Amino acid sequence: MTNMDVEKKNRGFSWLYILALLLFLLVLAILFWPKSTSTSQDDVPGLAATEAMTASDDTYATDDSTGGNATMAQPVRSYVDWSATMSGRESDQAFTKSGLMSLADALAAVAERAPNLNRDQINNKLSTMRNKASAITGNWESTAHASKIREAFWASADVFDAIQQSSFPDLKQDVQGLRNEIQRLDAQALTQDQKNKVKDVFREASDVLQKMEQNRGR
Repeated sequence: MTNMDVEKKNRGFSWLYILALLLFLLVLAILFWPKSTSTSQDDVPGLAATEAMTASDDTYATDDSTGGNATMAQPVRSYVDWSATMSGRESDQAFTKSGLMSLADALAAVAERAPNLNRDQINNKLSTMRNKASAITGNWESTAHASKIREAFWASADVFDAIQQSSFPDLKQDVQGLRNEIQRLDAQALTQDQKNKVKDVFREASDVLQKMEQNRGR
C-alpha cells in the first residue's frame, strides 16, 4: 500500500515537471520568436538616401535639408557639401575637375525643375563645362588650364542666368556677383597663382545654388 502511494506521488511530480518545462519553453518561444520580416512604410529609405538620378527621366532625388516646403536636389547638396570643405584642400587638377563636374550636375538638377528654359542651350552649356573640366590634365603650370577653367565657369554663369530669369527674379544681383568673381580670373595666368580666386567662384556658385533651392516655390 505504501509503495502504491509513493508511485502515485512520483507520477504527480513528473507531470508537474513536464508542465513546468512546457510553460518555460512557451515563454522562451514568445520572447525569442523571429519578428515579422514584412517591410513597413518606415523601413523604406527616403528620397534623401538616393544619390543618383533616375536613368529613365533624369529626375534627381531630393534632400529635406533646406527647411520649409523646399527640398534640395541631391546633386546640389553634394556640391554644397564639397564646396564647404575646400579651405583645407589643395587646388590641383583633380580638385578643380571634381568641382566643375559637381557644379555641372548641381546646375542640371536645378534647371530640370525650372520652367521655360531652352533645354538644348542648357545642355550645350553643361557639356561645355564637363568638356573643359575633362581637359584639365597634364602640366598644371600651363596657362591653358586657367583658360579652360574660366570658360567652364562662364558656361556655368550662362546656365545660372537662364535659371534666374526663369524662376528667381530676386536673385539677379546674386548671379551678377558670381559673374564678378569669374571676371577676376585671369585666363593668361597660372592657375596655381590664383587658386584662391578659383575657390571664391566655387563658393559663390554654392551660395547662389542654395538660395535658388531655398526660394523655389515661394
